[in-house]
Amino acid sequence: MAKRLIGLLTCLSFMWVMGCVMPSAGRAGLDAVYPPDRAQAVVQVAETRNLEAIHGLVALLDDPDSGVRMYAILALKRLCDEDYGYRYYASEADRAGAIERWREALRDGSVHVVAKRGPENGPGVEVIGAVRR
Repeated sequence: MAKRLIGLLTCLSFMWVMGCVMPSAGRAGLDAVYPPDRAQAVVQVAETRNLEAIHGLVALLDDPDSGVRMYAILALKRLCDEDYGYRYYASEADRAGAIERWREALRDGSVHVVAKRGPENGPGVEVIGAVRR
């Protein structure tokens, strides 16, 4: 019985370490440990048009994972119709200037979330909320 229990615990521990079974609290949110989880959180922010998460998206522009950076700028472009010259694939030094432009825009209140675009609401942009620091 003890050997079975030890074997089961060993197996579960191995699965947890390998990512097959993960605690849900550690997987959610823009600050998740794993890059795919951060990217998924970015997608959710963009889909729900969460104004409160704009600061988190801007923070992810400096993420070590290029995929997360790509999702973050795509979400910001979709939500705010702006990129401030940011390129997720650029060098860290080149990205720094654009990230600072995003932060400055947040500080001065010039970041606005725009309405969804599409054939049903025409090509124009309608501001639905301003984001401030």
